[in-house]
Amino acid sequence: MHPGEQLARHSARNWLRHNDKVRDAVLRHLPELIAGPDLITGLQERTVQVPVRLLEHARFRLAEPRSRTGAGQGAGKPGDVLQWAARHDLADGDGGNEDGGVRLLLELSIDEVMDWVWEELRLPDLKLKARARKPGISAVILFVLDVSASMTELERKLAKSFFFFALQGIRRQYARVETRFVAHTTHAWQFSEAEFFQVSGMGGTIASSAFRLALDIVRKEFDPAQDNVYMFYASDGENFTEDRTAAGEALTELGTMLNHIGYVETLPGVTRSLETEMRRLCGELERRGVPIGSSVLTGPDDVWRALRKFFTQKADDSAEAPA
Repeated sequence: MHPGEQLARHSARNWLRHNDKVRDAVLRHLPELIAGPDLITGLQERTVQVPVRLLEHARFRLAEPRSRTGAGQGAGKPGDVLQWAARHDLADGDGGNEDGGVRLLLELSIDEVMDWVWEELRLPDLKLKARARKPGISAVILFVLDVSASMTELERKLAKSFFFFALQGIRRQYARVETRFVAHTTHAWQFSEAEFFQVSGMGGTIASSAFRLALDIVRKEFDPAQDNVYMFYASDGENFTEDRTAAGEALTELGTMLNHIGYVETLPGVTRSLETEMRRLCGELERRGVPIGSSVLTGPDDVWRALRKFFTQKADDSAEAPA
């Protein structure tokens, strides 16, 4: 990188940490940042440009001396009609009522933005706790999504936001991270990331189909004794009632192999949370000691609360695990 570019990037990072307007602008642009189709598996070195409007303090200065007479357009004489001077340096258009200012375009890498987000959240570092139950330096994350007809576009977006930021946190804990994507209705399928966030299905919901597929993936492709395996599941909470036992058994078995299971329930705009079939099941499993935690996402702000809960819960699990 050219020294000038390094200096500019360093300055952008400093602004991000110390300037409220820059921080606010970045937070406003986070939804655009996570909208790309290659959000998770794409290159993390790519950059995002953030426009920042900075106010310029008003300054007053005396006009240059031209003549002792005149009305602003030059020397005056009797009978002249007074009018505004031509301003060739202004764009055409109606006058505005906003303060004057300058527009600064900052270019930041996604990693720089995520590092700052993690500093802001002050999430616990899993490795600073007691020695982890599974000491491997690599991690595997299974992202599982309910894509039945009841899942709306807004619910998918909330799930995608949580998935993305959870992955960013885990990437800061482990040297290598692999991802797998599973979607389900009454059946489950494995997808690429690009397909995963586009797929939609019809019909009912049988969550156990996805949990059984997750079990197959872990058994065939990874070694839970060496790899740190996590699973994040997002759903609107609905599940076929008769699938309760099968879903509970599959999640319990996953709990013996995984570091942690995070369940997020997407209920956009809901002010009063009701206990759904999946949340009831996850609560029962958590009380039985299965390493699982659940959160409700009613809007973007809930994503941060869910992340804090997950990382705090996982850090506590690591601290309590036998060395």
